[in-house]
Amino acid sequence: MITQLKMPVLCRKQVPGLLKRNRQITGANPDLYCGRIYYFVKVKKDKKQTDTVLKAVTAEKGKVHSSLKRWLMIVTGIFAFLLYANTLQHDFVLDDETVIGKNKFTKEGITAMPEIFTTAYRAGFWDREEGLYRPLSTALFAVEWQIAPANPHFFHWVNVILYAITASVLLSILLYFFEKTNIVIPLIATLLFIAHPIHTEVVANIKSCDEILCFLFSMISLWAAVKYARTNQLWLLSLAGVTQLLALLSKETAVTMVAVAPLAVYFFSPASSRKIIISSLPFVAALLIYLGVRVAVLNGLTGFNEILLINNSLAAAGDDTLTRLTTALYIIGRYMLLLVMPVPLCFDYSYNTIPLFSLAAPEVWLTVAVIIGCIVFAVRGWKSKKPVAFSIFFFAATLSLTSNILFLIEATLAERFLYMPALGFCIGIAFLLAQICNTDMAAMAYRNIRALAGSNKGIISIAVIILVLYAVKTVARNNDWKDNITLTKTDVQTHPNSARIRYAYGSILVMEKGLTEKNAGIKQQFLTEGVRQLTEAVKILPDYGEAWFNLGMGYKELEDYKKAVQCFETAGDNMTKKDQHFYVAAGVAYGENKQYQQSFEMFSKAIELDSTSSDPYNNMGLFFSRMHNFPQSIAMLNKAMELNPKDEFPPYNMGNTYAEMGDYKTAIEYYNKAVTINPEADIVWVNLGNSYGALKDFPNALKAFAKALSVNPENQNARYNIGATYYYMGDTLNAKKYLPAR
Repeated sequence: MITQLKMPVLCRKQVPGLLKRNRQITGANPDLYCGRIYYFVKVKKDKKQTDTVLKAVTAEKGKVHSSLKRWLMIVTGIFAFLLYANTLQHDFVLDDETVIGKNKFTKEGITAMPEIFTTAYRAGFWDREEGLYRPLSTALFAVEWQIAPANPHFFHWVNVILYAITASVLLSILLYFFEKTNIVIPLIATLLFIAHPIHTEVVANIKSCDEILCFLFSMISLWAAVKYARTNQLWLLSLAGVTQLLALLSKETAVTMVAVAPLAVYFFSPASSRKIIISSLPFVAALLIYLGVRVAVLNGLTGFNEILLINNSLAAAGDDTLTRLTTALYIIGRYMLLLVMPVPLCFDYSYNTIPLFSLAAPEVWLTVAVIIGCIVFAVRGWKSKKPVAFSIFFFAATLSLTSNILFLIEATLAERFLYMPALGFCIGIAFLLAQICNTDMAAMAYRNIRALAGSNKGIISIAVIILVLYAVKTVARNNDWKDNITLTKTDVQTHPNSARIRYAYGSILVMEKGLTEKNAGIKQQFLTEGVRQLTEAVKILPDYGEAWFNLGMGYKELEDYKKAVQCFETAGDNMTKKDQHFYVAAGVAYGENKQYQQSFEMFSKAIELDSTSSDPYNNMGLFFSRMHNFPQSIAMLNKAMELNPKDEFPPYNMGNTYAEMGDYKTAIEYYNKAVTINPEADIVWVNLGNSYGALKDFPNALKAFAKALSVNPENQNARYNIGATYYYMGDTLNAKKYLPAR
């Protein structure tokens, strides 16, 4: 038998199915295989030998294809990891607090697993009823907390690693679904999905790990269903059911797989109607199990809360169903636009980022036209099983639950809602690019990545440009998610009409920065800007109770107590639930505004809510002292110290009361108690020094003032009092060092 017959170029034309690309198809020696086929077909006319050679070619192709596939999966995973590597040192942001940082179940670690699986999603953070049940996501956070308590960096590592795993798994699944297609197309679809900037919210925000888990398990369940339809291996049905249940326990949106699964089986296998139904049964079974558990845990099937306007602008439509639906259609158009042009991105699209639209709005009709065009294209491609048709059906199905078309949800629009639907978009774009670039659609096994690139230069060139743009935007947007203040400061500039963004940024400036800053000048800047942002928030939404409250806190810290009282009163009229913190803050504002009766009423309500808290008693003691009702002041402050011996403020205020009474020795005793509890309390050191000064004990006064200055070098009272003390001691030289020049 001739084993090495060199054939002319004509041979490849005679066997186009085997050697469409010269040495870029698989096989150790393509000329050798081509020669054998030519010899046995044309010379010997031996069909049996021809089949043997064809099998050898097929085996060789499969071997090389598998090797290339592994390399591409590794590269894709690394690409995903590198895209989000700059988030690894980020902090907890936004809702991370509700499910991680301030969630008691998460912070209990693995010991809280029974509570996590038998309560609502945020039961460890608040006691309100809600319709979310995602125990698998919360369980993962609890495990992470067990390993690295209060360490956001570890949580970010887990998120990014899971995303990298998703990238590799997704490529493998798409290669399987489109096994009769040029490998470059599913590769580009995967890379586009992984690099798309719309996913920054999901990966950079730890809380959205629920989206990553839901998508990952959903894709595995789809793969299992399709593979069962192709191979009849029954164990795959079990795998589909288990992974689908895990997806549902990660996030509720996995319910859309009940519709997507039969679509995937139809498009990616030659299965009969009966086989499609059988393949879908695990998804139905998983859903029924999930719903049964959900009803048992939440005592109901759907959400229990009224849709608030601050969460969803469509609530403003009220009973006007037409306006609600037309606005929801416009929002679908915004989703499509974000996929095509993901700028500018934002963590919040709530009231009033997107206004209501009437049926006459041209934006609505443009969206309707695009939707109709997609439907027509999808229907026309149904019978021939066109991949772009599947991508349209996938996008529509996975977006349906969060579109506000079927029912209102607690969000107007959110980028995280596009995490799963974006796959449909990326698949469609990859196939459209292939058509535009006249890419050979037929499957062929490339020997290596270089061969793959060399055979598909056109589509790869365009894809690389898109991927570079996506990657640059993704990495840049990741930086915005560094911490709360960076994110809110960025997004308030691009989406100034969002009441929630204004509220979030203003609240951080007032409640986190303003209340803790020791430098008086910087503190003033934080508070002033915070008040401005919160004022804009209540202009956008006048009944925004929480914004009014924080605005009151800002005015209180700025010592504009009249405005603070007005804000607290408006907040009280608009807040559905007022906690002890509200009454204490309002009581302080009333007291500082010399409205003592209203002040004591607020403190009494605070005590009714929690009689074990020292704050109301401490502040009542303060204002009784201001009223010169010293016996009542001492009684209240003693009660505060009894309730919380580790709080420096009651002994500090007790010292102030005795100082006001002229009993400086007793005042010094209580000031010393306060600084023993908190040596960093510079204001206490100042008053301690003042009491020593009143007793003419200047050396101890200087020590106290010096301590205050060492604790807070910006404390001008301490600096001035040191100079004044030296002056009273007759040491004018040292006095001049501290007293301002005249």
